[in-house]
Amino acid sequence: MSDAGSRERQADELREQAIQAATGGKFDEAIALYEKSLALNPSNFRTYAERSISRALACKDLGQALEDAEMSLALKVTADGYEAKGMSLKALDRLNEAVIAFDEALKIADGDYDTCRLLRQVEGNTYNDMAKKAYSAGDYTEAARLYGIAHSSWPFEPTYLANRSDARRQLEQWDLAVADAEEKARAYSGQRRYAEAVSAINGGLALDNDDQELKDLKVSRLIKFKML
Repeated sequence: MSDAGSRERQADELREQAIQAATGGKFDEAIALYEKSLALNPSNFRTYAERSISRALACKDLGQALEDAEMSLALKVTADGYEAKGMSLKALDRLNEAVIAFDEALKIADGDYDTCRLLRQVEGNTYNDMAKKAYSAGDYTEAARLYGIAHSSWPFEPTYLANRSDARRQLEQWDLAVADAEEKARAYSGQRRYAEAVSAINGGLALDNDDQELKDLKVSRLIKFKML
């Protein structure tokens, strides 16, 4: 085997060890192993993307995490490269840029079920973070909109519905707030998380308002939910 072939084989072995370390949450160890792998094979775009994600998840050297993602994309444009870029930008709290990167990754990964599923989950979480910022700033309309996008991106996380319900309560959109609580309860029920389903519907109906019409709405919604 040539020296170049031997170096590439050693680099691949180190990369596999790094992947195992990262899978176990040992990000510092993974980053060190990726470093050794890249020293032997500095043209592997996958290694740069993987080191970028490890740095982002460890919340360490975030500037370098973004540089790794950009290097991966410079070597080859892939969904993994854009995922790494999105993760790095998210860790840097550059959320608007992060969702753009995730969208690019989704375009490239179209048809790859597992990759798209992971990307949509991360994208939903990013929109949720954006919505929280809007909520904290008192922009409840924007918060409700962003929570809705988070739910559309990843409809398997009932918390996004709870958050949108809260934003809608702030806007006194009682019917919509109750509907979100109801949908959240259904999501929990579908996951067989029944105690959380009951808590969700009760929480959604516990609105601080003495209006008789609203009280009637609460009762009718609860009856409808229990009958389905």
